Amino acid sequence: MEKKVVIIGGGVAGAVLVKTLQNHADVTLIDSKEYFEIPWATLRAMVEQSFAERIVVNHRDYFKKGNLVTSSAVNITETEVFIEDSSQIPYDFLVIATGHKEPVSKTRTERVDHYKAENEKIKSASSILIVVGGLLVWNLLGK
Repeated sequence: MEKKVVIIGGGVAGAVLVKTLQNHADVTLIDSKEYFEIPWATLRAMVEQSFAERIVVNHRDYFKKGNLVTSSAVNITETEVFIEDSSQIPYDFLVIATGHKEPVSKTRTERVDHYKAENEKIKSASSILIVVGGLLVWNLLGK
């Protein structure tokens, strides 16, 4: 019998684990949204509308075998995860890959529309100021 693996969080770590483990265990992904977003590409998506379509990926596009629960985990015991509707999801192994909390759209369509709106704001601006810092500046200074 396959081990039950529950992964809470569908960001980078959660998505990689789901994709890797889905053919080796009974995997359940619990995520509050229906999609995975490539975080390092978000700025480009704001300036290039078509790019948003490529960086916001429905979980089901890569997670073909397993259970997808679009909800939030509200409690965890040694053997189960409780989600918002009080359902219980049992597990043998639990991975908590929630990352940081940032308010985002629940659906892929809403998120892509957000990028389109940001793109329109950028296009309509009379000027744009780009400020860089941190490692980029450090590297440019040859440090």
